[in-house]
Amino acid sequence: MDQCQKRLSLQRDGRIIFQLKGDILVKTQQNGKCVDVTIKAGEMFLLPAKIPHSPVRPANSVGLVIERKRKPHHKDGLMWFSDKENALLYEEYFHLTNIEKDFLPVFKKFYNDEKLRTCPISGRGKGKVDKRFAED
Repeated sequence: MDQCQKRLSLQRDGRIIFQLKGDILVKTQQNGKCVDVTIKAGEMFLLPAKIPHSPVRPANSVGLVIERKRKPHHKDGLMWFSDKENALLYEEYFHLTNIEKDFLPVFKKFYNDEKLRTCPISGRGKGKVDKRFAED
């Protein structure tokens, strides 16, 4: 069985993805199920608003993402799901201004809290803390 991406992001508005070079896989959560969307070079895809998603972009692929400008009251979200049960483990919403800076505190919070990484259905944890986000 194919597994969903462990971490997905969520935006208030939809976005258009135009794939220029190479193919991209976008892992999504739709109606409680994992749905993989492949976008081939030369294709466009409209990702609807509020669909949790995680693009898996291979090396040397190039794509253009078109989205609305975020307003101060708009919030983006990060969500994590369990591997086997596809249960929501944790979600947090925040105003995104810089993806490289704004994601980091949320990643650290999730990866350094065993409770947040534990499946509410099975009681299994997600295992080791990702070294990139371990607290010093």
